[in-house]
Amino acid sequence: MNTESKYRLISSAIFSMWKRVSIRISLLEKRVAELEQVAELEHPGWENLKDELAALARKRITAALVECDGNKTKAATFLGLASYQTVNNWIKRYDVAESEND
Repeated sequence: MNTESKYRLISSAIFSMWKRVSIRISLLEKRVAELEQVAELEHPGWENLKDELAALARKRITAALVECDGNKTKAATFLGLASYQTVNNWIKRYDVAESEND
């Protein structure tokens, strides 16, 4: 096998590998684009789950305190929490307005 034949064989092999790699890259780029589109779809509440959970906690704590006339021990029992201190911690964590729990 002469040098020119070796060159053609190597060039052909490199071109063939490049073509396969190029196809794989384009398939990966297409899949990434599809996944990005899925991620951009509207999923109500998914984007701000922490905010949604905090709003729910504020709503439930406030309702429990109203139902229990501001008694945190009774509110804890009403909410299924361990103690009034847990209610106090949740009031601080979820920024329940002081006027709402007095």
